[in-house]
Amino acid sequence: MGNLSNITVVGETEYNSENALGIRKDLLLLTSAMQKAMASITLEEKSAISMKWIGLRATNIVNYNLVWQILAVASIIIIVFAYWNHKLKKSQQEAYAANLAKSTFLANMSHEIRTPLNAIMGFSDAMLEDLGGPVTNPKHREYLTDIKNSGEHLSSVIKDILDLSKIVAGKWQLHEQKFNLDECMYQSIRMVLPKAKIKNIPITFNPEYKIDFFGDQHGIGRALINLLSNAVRITPENGSITCEITSTSNGNISINICDTGLGIPEERLEDVLKPFEQGHQGYEINEEGTGLGLPIVKYLAELHGGKFILTSKINTGTTATIILPKDRIRS
Repeated sequence: MGNLSNITVVGETEYNSENALGIRKDLLLLTSAMQKAMASITLEEKSAISMKWIGLRATNIVNYNLVWQILAVASIIIIVFAYWNHKLKKSQQEAYAANLAKSTFLANMSHEIRTPLNAIMGFSDAMLEDLGGPVTNPKHREYLTDIKNSGEHLSSVIKDILDLSKIVAGKWQLHEQKFNLDECMYQSIRMVLPKAKIKNIPITFNPEYKIDFFGDQHGIGRALINLLSNAVRITPENGSITCEITSTSNGNISINICDTGLGIPEERLEDVLKPFEQGHQGYEINEEGTGLGLPIVKYLAELHGGKFILTSKINTGTTATIILPKDRIRS
């Protein structure tokens, strides 16, 4: 064995053994003495003797090279992660600053435009009502009507921009109070009814429940008006719009507005929920929207802890659904 006398084999096997001491049979006195000696010592002493005879200790050798390699790799990973996190945080701050600057610019410009726009709309209304004298030329009256309608459309665009800027900047404050959802729906329908009558589009609403809700009445009303206006805009003459407020299987509130309009292509359903995206590109409609109405509805629903769902089928119609949490129901 190469004169190796310090080899230690340490491990576990499937065999069990016990320690024992052997004495020749003819040495009876020695046997008796050893038995008396073994009987006089304690179990702890026996264990100590046994460990001294055959106990083996294995010394664990630490591979410090491996430890330093692991520490080096871990340090590199931590440094890379910290640098990436710093860059990401800086990018987020720059994006937030740019978005805030854009929202502030839009808000300021919208206020600047609204002042002269109100004057244009006011004077066109006055002239149509013959307050400064009769407008006898039919063509002039047609021009005035176009000016008034264009002014109203531009006013609606400005209002959408202002509302969206507030929401994106986190400045839309919910003024929460208890109000009746059915009455809120009735008021919203009344706002769009004149345009619906021009296109001979009936708007049906038969409430099943009387639901008192705790939230921002102006915000919910704004969302409903946006959905109803959109439904009237994309529904052809003699179509129909149906509204309902029901309770879901888990007790939440479901507000549904269904129209028989052109429908939205399936591949554009997600896009129309982004600001300035429109769902009817390439489709023949009388007036195009701003692409802000549906994103505002989505944000307002989420501010109330709810969600907005849009389903549609081309040449069949669209169903817009606002889900509101049951913990906002008040009896």
